[in-house]
Formats: sequence, C-alpha cells, structure tokens
Amino acid sequence: MPDNPGPETGSAVSKAVFDGVAYDVIAGPDGASPLVQRVSAAMSRALEIDALARHLLRVDDLLHIAACGLAGRLHPATRQALGARVMGLQYRLRGDAAALELSVASYGEGAGKALGMLKAALKDLYGLYEADALTRLERCRTQAGKLADGAAALEGRLRGLIDETAEVIALATETCAASGPAAQRIAARRVELDAALAELLRLRAAARGDADPGAGLERALGVELVAALAEPRLDGQGVAVVASAHASAVRQQQRQMLQAMARDARQPATATQGDALGEAAVLALLDAHGELAQLAALLADQRRTLARMAMDCARLAETDLCAEIGRLMSGSAAQRAAAYGQRGFLARALGLTARWQGLQRAAEACQAALHGAYVRLGETYARNPTAEAAAQLAPQLGEALAQALDAEIRALGE
Repeated sequence: MPDNPGPETGSAVSKAVFDGVAYDVIAGPDGASPLVQRVSAAMSRALEIDALARHLLRVDDLLHIAACGLAGRLHPATRQALGARVMGLQYRLRGDAAALELSVASYGEGAGKALGMLKAALKDLYGLYEADALTRLERCRTQAGKLADGAAALEGRLRGLIDETAEVIALATETCAASGPAAQRIAARRVELDAALAELLRLRAAARGDADPGAGLERALGVELVAALAEPRLDGQGVAVVASAHASAVRQQQRQMLQAMARDARQPATATQGDALGEAAVLALLDAHGELAQLAALLADQRRTLARMAMDCARLAETDLCAEIGRLMSGSAAQRAAAYGQRGFLARALGLTARWQGLQRAAEACQAALHGAYVRLGETYARNPTAEAAAQLAPQLGEALAQALDAEIRALGE
C-alpha cells in the first residue's frame, strides 16, 4: 500500500513556468494563454473549419442562382416545378447544416466533460490520492471512446442531398438543355467537372495519408514544453516535404476548379434569353453538386480527425500519466510528490490538458461557423425571387459569386 500523505504531509508541486508563462497544472492553462491559443488554432486548422464554412456558403450561392434560372419552369414530361425542386434542396441543405451544428456542439460538450474529468484527476493526483486519480483518468478515456464512436453519425445525410441534387440536375437538363449546342456544352462541362473533382479528391487523400497528424499540434505546444516532455519524437522533416508537395498540388487543383466555376457564375450576365438562363442554372447545379461532394469528403476527414484527436488524448493519458503513476505508487509520499513535481511530468500533464481544452475550443469554433452558415442559408431561402424578378437577379448573383471566387483564387496563389 502506498503512503497516503493526507493533509499533514502536504501535496506535490503543481506549478511550473514554460516559455515565460506560469501555469498551475491542476487549474489547467487559461483559455487566453498562448498555449491554449496555439493548440486551438492548430486543431482548428486540422479540422479545416474555414473550408467547411466556405463550401456550405458556396453551395448556398449556387443554389440561389439555380433557383433564379429555373423559376417558373416546368419539366415537360412530369410537370414538376423546377424552381420548387431547387428550393427543396436549399431547405434540405439548411437542415443538414443544423444537424451538423448539433453534432459538433455535442462533441464540444463531450470534450468539456473529459476536460473536467482530467482536471479532477490531476487535483487528486497532486494531493497524492493516486487511486482516485487513476479512476478518474479511466473515465476520461471512456469519454474519449464515446466521442470517437459517435464521430460518423451524420455520414448519410449529405449523401442523400447529393443524390437529390443529381435528380434535379437531370430534370433541369431535360428541360433546359435536352438537345443542340446547349446539351453539348452541359455534357462537356459535366465530364470536365467529374474529372477535376476525382483528381482533387485523389490529391486530398494523398496529402492526408502522408501528413504527420501530430506535427502541427506538437509545434503549437511551445519550445520549452516540447523539450520538457523528454520523449523521442518521430522526425517529420521528410514527411513535411511530401505533405507540402501534395498540399501545393491540392491548391493548384482548387484554383483551376474555382476558375471554371467563376466562368460558369458569369454566364447569367450574358444570358439575354430564357433558354440561356436555364443553361446557366444547370451549370450552377453541376457546380453545387461538385461542391457538395467536396463537402462530404471534408466532413468525413473532419470526423476522422475529431475521433483521432479524442483517442490521442486518451492514449496520452494512458501512456504519459497512468503508466507512470502506476510505477510510482509504491514509493513513499515524499518520493511521489517529488516525481509529480518534476518538470517533465508537469509538461505531460499540462500538454494533455491543453489538448483537451484546445479540442473543446476548436469544436466550439466549428459550431459557430456552422451556425453562421445556417443563418445565412435561411436568409437566402427567404430571398428566392418570383419568376418575374429572377431574370434580373441571376446576373447580379452570378457576378457577386464570381468576384468572391476571384478573391479566393488570388488567396490560393499566395
């Protein structure tokens, strides 16, 4: 039985200074501290939160253009109102955004629970109540497992929207570009877009497979904290070169696809007749379909990343803390207190707390981005025009989207 120090013998030292900032491991790093800010930013980049919001809002813009171009049009055989079908896509997209927001919010809450368990465990540990600390750490691991298991819960929702979009594309093509030069242009654009999308997804998969998932996060911990961990780390220099090459190829492919989309978006400005507006609407739907496919791939990556982050936290708790605590528990109270006050042990405890805190904040940032998109989607839906006003609005919407795409293209070139 290890000694129980109780209040008479005191507790281990839980405070240390890293990179010029004082931390108390029990309380954890403050949310405004450079450590949490860096870790949160690294996790947000890994989750590609900005890209997630951009794809959602771009689909919103494209569907709005399509709703204008198809307003008042009926399918010749089924007599379906195509504008209404596009509005159905808009409504479903907003519902999917709401469901995604709820899922990410639940993830953030789960990360907060795990963080609370970890802090309680560290309080027990630095009071030298190791058995209680280990029990709490095991609960923290269980919570991480729940987060990982629930990461793919919404995988089918977006696929359903993609399939429905394909149905509307077929109806719109049969209505607006069934034959002649318009049909040839639509068919050529579909082939071009399918090939470009396949190449982009291939490049993304290659970049994801070669990247070191922990490299950016480890750098975010700070120079002194990483040094204090005193553990051998994988050399990521070679991987970084490959990952950088793939990232460059991804950006180049994205630029080309955005340039083609900007060209499509400007077509309503030159469309003076209804048939030309209908063709522009089909192009907008094709681009929206491609954006949804990219969004599905991005969400799949994001869920894998969230699951991996949670399990990495659990693994670190087990290997960096639980195993070492188990080895030390047979020592005297003084020996254990000295061990837990060592700079390396403090760094491991602090780094784990920062990861959970950063994960919680990254999930909250993702939730905020999704909520902003959800609000914008509702506002766009409410602005869908009448058939009479649609022809005037479509060119304005197309040019606005094209200008936004031009700005993004320039940013990708930097």
